[in-house]
Amino acid sequence: MRDHMNSAATKAKVEQSRRKDLMGASGSGTAQSRYQRLDNELERNNQDFIEEHLQQQQQMIDQQDQQLDKVGQSVGVLKQMGEQIGDELEEQAVMLDELDDDLDRTDNKLKGVMRKVDRALKLSDGQLGHVHNYLTSLISSFCF
Repeated sequence: MRDHMNSAATKAKVEQSRRKDLMGASGSGTAQSRYQRLDNELERNNQDFIEEHLQQQQQMIDQQDQQLDKVGQSVGVLKQMGEQIGDELEEQAVMLDELDDDLDRTDNKLKGVMRKVDRALKLSDGQLGHVHNYLTSLISSFCF
């Protein structure tokens, strides 16, 4: 019998009985249920509040994700535009280099023609000085 009194199941039953006595379970079942209902209602209100805020946070996260996707798309478009501008600038730099080379060749040819004209006029001992001045001004006006 002593073993039965010291068993865990017996001790648990005794403890449960003591708790019921302390809580007044024998005559105040309605008071306990009232408090239990209040606790349940508070718990339900807290859960509703938490769920509502979680939903709001999830909506905000979803909106932010959508906005980030749009920003990412805009960045992609800007990257493509930047690459196209860079390509165009490279092409124009090549074209400008070619134009500069052409202008250098034309300038050298013009200088050669001007030297020949000067020599031809010097050979004529200044007899055609006015023609020289006219040709020089005419050539200069076409070049510049």
